[in-house]
Amino acid sequence: MRLRPVLTRPVNMFGCVSALCVSFLVVGLTGCVVGPTGSTGPVQVSAVTAPAGSTLPVTVTATSNASGSVVTFGVTGSATGSFSPATCTIANGSCSVSYVPTGSLAAGTYSDDLTASFAATAKYVATSATSTLTIGAGSTFTFDLLASFTGTSGAYPGADPPQNSNLVQGSDGNLYGVTYASGFLSPRGTSGYGSAFKITPSGNFTLLHTFAGGTSDGWNPEGSLVEGSDGNFYGVTTKLGSNEGTVYRMTPSGQVTVLHIFTGGTSDGEDPLASLIQGSDGNFYGTTEYGGTSGYGTVYRITPSGSFTLLYSFPVITTSDGSFTGEGSLPSGSLVEGSDGNFYGMTPFGGANGWGTVYQLTPSGGFTLLHSFARVAGDGMYGFGSLVQGSDGNLYGMTFEGGSAPGEQGTVFRITPSGSFTLLHSFSGGTADGSGPYGSLIEGSDGNFYGTTEYGGPNTDGYDTGFGTVFQMTPSGTITLLHGFMNGTTTDGQQPLGNLVQGNDGNLYGMTSRGGASADGTIFKLDGSPALPGQVSVTVPASVTHGKPFTLGYANVNAANTAGVAVAAPTTQQMCVATNYLSSDSTDTPVDTTGWVGAKTAAMTVTDVSLTAPATAGTYTYALTCGGVETGFATLNVQ
Repeated sequence: MRLRPVLTRPVNMFGCVSALCVSFLVVGLTGCVVGPTGSTGPVQVSAVTAPAGSTLPVTVTATSNASGSVVTFGVTGSATGSFSPATCTIANGSCSVSYVPTGSLAAGTYSDDLTASFAATAKYVATSATSTLTIGAGSTFTFDLLASFTGTSGAYPGADPPQNSNLVQGSDGNLYGVTYASGFLSPRGTSGYGSAFKITPSGNFTLLHTFAGGTSDGWNPEGSLVEGSDGNFYGVTTKLGSNEGTVYRMTPSGQVTVLHIFTGGTSDGEDPLASLIQGSDGNFYGTTEYGGTSGYGTVYRITPSGSFTLLYSFPVITTSDGSFTGEGSLPSGSLVEGSDGNFYGMTPFGGANGWGTVYQLTPSGGFTLLHSFARVAGDGMYGFGSLVQGSDGNLYGMTFEGGSAPGEQGTVFRITPSGSFTLLHSFSGGTADGSGPYGSLIEGSDGNFYGTTEYGGPNTDGYDTGFGTVFQMTPSGTITLLHGFMNGTTTDGQQPLGNLVQGNDGNLYGMTSRGGASADGTIFKLDGSPALPGQVSVTVPASVTHGKPFTLGYANVNAANTAGVAVAAPTTQQMCVATNYLSSDSTDTPVDTTGWVGAKTAAMTVTDVSLTAPATAGTYTYALTCGGVETGFATLNVQ
């Protein structure tokens, strides 16, 4: 790094030097110390990069020796946007805020258009600094096959019956997942009953557990894993024989403990197909396709130790006169906890028209029907997947069929927490978008949504109607095809059924239920260029003395905001959990509990916390995992 100082020495009325002004030209970033007499120190404001069109916040960090100085941020020149909060106070060398772009700036570099004013303290003079804002062009994505399932390592993630199955990024940076590996399609897994695995972002695969079938672990895992606040993973298995499914806990090394065995009947569920989520109260919530008072599905709560509570039973699909029920039936997707503390989900069947519903459920089990799907041009059918709450506070989802396009190839929709429904896109089933979206959307850190379809796309073999796609969608519903899966090749997959996950490296990761070297399914990555900003951000100083205080800032740009409320006070839609460990420690054992390790509530905008550095010098990793699926990291060098 080269510094070119430019010095000026203002002289006061007595002929004395009253201040020293220094401008550092460092990659378009400058700092200038001005003001009355007093000590001076280096100041710096991080350069800011935001994706074109995004309105999601980006972390801005100010560093200075002026402890206690209040820093006020603003924009000048051609730049637009706001800061949330508008000020922060230097503590332990730094503080952070969020820059919230308006989404209207064209791609390009806006030099010195972000400003920061450092208030004077008893020791340091007032200071100002500027920073460069870069609006990046939209990312392009390149497909990369990371691994092919081989049968013995697992097979058919989410495929039998078709259900959502996706990867999650753990607090150690690895990606974790499960495969269904149907027992009657032999050989599939060493026992035929499924597997759990981890894989590094570069593709190093490790088999963690092979399900044996029985009360010790269960048969055929469904859905996905979720990392709990205790650092373990939690999941479900489906029914087989007299066993109606299980909820289990798995350590990062693959040791499985069964927490609950479903028995069916009026007081329990049967056949859990959906992933668990960990609520903000620390408990896990899920759905079963069958069971309950009517036998048509349930919503339940279970503690990390296995205490089970049935919250709601869905009614029968039809009444005695043949009409459909209003609540919905046979839920197969996961819940999402909204920023209002309620849970939201979908059913593929039932409702006023028989084509499924969108519903709200309070933590105590109070049910509200928000929408009944209808087989009309402006609506959808069969909501097999899950909802996601966007950063605007609205809920976004997909239906497997329905819509205004010929053939009823599926839809993407938006619905407010109060039930106002808007159709955003109808899939055409052709080469431009795909058909049959079975999984769920994710909101990327660029403000766009990303998802998959089971069928459609540009690649066919003259008989099938395409082998699935990965797509990007703007919040207004404009679709861009990112990848079309191919048949008959060992370097691609077929029929993705689950969600994508955005890694902390900005790339997208997912699985297909078929294809690959053994036709047993694949794990893939879409490399973004430029890479998307991280969804979860953790910022620390470059270095700190052992045992000394420092400031850590954290945020989750996808933390859902209550619809219509200013972005200044959002909360995350699910629990976040923080940990830290010596970077060279393969066990990721936390090194201290000085206010960081444990449960956190991450907002869209930066939260600063004062921590104490570990007592022993070394390189430490500070991690924050939100919703059990997305993780941010920072490295602290302790001297």
